[in-house]
Amino acid sequence: MVERMKRLSVLLHNTVKENFLTNLQELGVVDLNMDFSKENDVIIDLRTKINRIKKAKNFLSSFIKENKVKETKKVICESVSDLIQKVENAQKEYESLIEKIKQTDDEIKILENWGEFDPIVFAKLEKEGIYIRFYSCASEEFEKISEKGYNVSEISKDGNTIYFVLLSQELIDIEEAKLEKVPMKKLSEVLTHRNHLENLLKESKLYISSLECYFKDLDEEINKLSDELFFELGKENFSNLVEDKVLYITGYFPVKSEKNVIELLEKNDVVYYIEKPDFKKEDVPVKLKNDKFSSLFEVITKLNSLPKYFEIDPTPFTAPFFALFFGLCIADVGYGIVMLMATLGAFFFVKEKSFKSIAMLGVVLSITTIIGGILLNTFFGLQLLSLPIPEDIKRFVVFTDMNSAMGFAIFLGVLQVSVGYILQIINKIRLFGIEGALQPLGVLLLFLGILSYAIVFIATGDMNIGPIRIKYYLSLIPFAKIVFITMVVLGLLLILFFNNINMKIFIRPLIGLWELYGVVTGVPGDILSYLRLFALGLAGGLLGNAFNQIALMVRGDGNILGIIFMTLILVVGHGLNLVLALLGAFVHPLRLTLLEFYKAVGFTGGGRPYRPFRKSKV
Repeated sequence: MVERMKRLSVLLHNTVKENFLTNLQELGVVDLNMDFSKENDVIIDLRTKINRIKKAKNFLSSFIKENKVKETKKVICESVSDLIQKVENAQKEYESLIEKIKQTDDEIKILENWGEFDPIVFAKLEKEGIYIRFYSCASEEFEKISEKGYNVSEISKDGNTIYFVLLSQELIDIEEAKLEKVPMKKLSEVLTHRNHLENLLKESKLYISSLECYFKDLDEEINKLSDELFFELGKENFSNLVEDKVLYITGYFPVKSEKNVIELLEKNDVVYYIEKPDFKKEDVPVKLKNDKFSSLFEVITKLNSLPKYFEIDPTPFTAPFFALFFGLCIADVGYGIVMLMATLGAFFFVKEKSFKSIAMLGVVLSITTIIGGILLNTFFGLQLLSLPIPEDIKRFVVFTDMNSAMGFAIFLGVLQVSVGYILQIINKIRLFGIEGALQPLGVLLLFLGILSYAIVFIATGDMNIGPIRIKYYLSLIPFAKIVFITMVVLGLLLILFFNNINMKIFIRPLIGLWELYGVVTGVPGDILSYLRLFALGLAGGLLGNAFNQIALMVRGDGNILGIIFMTLILVVGHGLNLVLALLGAFVHPLRLTLLEFYKAVGFTGGGRPYRPFRKSKV
């Protein structure tokens, strides 16, 4: 859910501005209306310092990940500025050495084709009027060049390419060959120089690794400067009312923090006013507040955007559907067990707090994968019912044929889209009253009325989805035909006459016809999109079974070599299948959520995240 906010307006004298901001930053619950693009000399200087430290920290972080050096001595740094200077100097030296080694390697690669020679001798010969030039060409061309009488000498050969030198008393160009630019250096000297650079690089790596212990100091300095920057931005965002003496600022805070905010305001010499925000006109910041289960799925909501303050938070309604859809897309007990072991290991052994919530989300999705596998009768591509498992588990294998699995996917689509329209109705009532909610109510009635009538009075057969007897339950409704027809007629009228409540009523039917066309063509398509849940689960099961069949064929008569190859095919094959299934199980439920479900909800999005004026935390 979106946490309720209140609007705070504060009037104060210029002399108490800094003291008030200090107290407000200590409290850390008020989201001030601030323009973060404002600048002054202090703000520019703070941003420059922060960026400089972040660059140094990023370099250290990436270096430590790439280079694991042990037994380093700690470098003593007198201050953070001294530390930053040392990191920057070390980075310059390190990058310079890397570049020099690269250039030296290029020289060695060229010189290896020509062997050891003395550039001084070449210089002396040139003074005597004897010129030596370096060429390369194909073997056929070299024979032609030799026949022309050029004074050439082959030095080395690499495949079909011949490297040779031309001796002449004047500068001559051989058109059939490529003139090579060769460094006038001894190969042995270049190799020695490269070894020297390599030693310097090792010393540089040791030195940089020794600075790793200062990560915490860099974090603390970034937080300290960020607090100062936030404070300076706060000072710049006061509105001037009377000759730079009387100032004005506004902000928002959670309703639950009202008591603490009032206590702070009473201690300061300010005039304030607290009221409910006009969410139709104001850009109120959004802070999500959900239970432990739903909060795991807030990352899914934030992949798109936060809801507007006036909207219903879709996260609690997205969470169970996304988890179930994910499980049905993989739908394999064996894969679910593997995922559960991996995510539980990550949860207990990875120390990063931010990662634990992701790991716990993985645990939930692993459990739904196991449930999906039980429902759809799959264990590493095998049929669960064919395995020696307890009868109590077999009772839950309810979708053993393709038709019931397809029907279940469609049923889930109908259910989620219906929940979406119900949420839209509730949200429209909150915003525009009952009249504003009549159009989405009409869509829901029309959609459910036509579907129910078709199932009970048109479709043949029992229309059962596993143990769910859809047709039977709908037929129990008293006067079912009249009820369904009434739903359809009422839905049509609501769509035609309440689609744009701000327009005149005689114009609405014309617009309603277009919207009706969108409903008739759009909603069935949205529902059919949920077939991808069945398709992905089926594809994963078939591919897993294919790997099982190949492995059994390779095993042959059961010799050791056959068993080894069989095991290899099973591990690699099911591993690849699991990776592909995980990708599909994330992308497709996400698509169903952000497109089909959000469309039914009428989700606007684009909410401004709640960012209280407070001090940073390490």
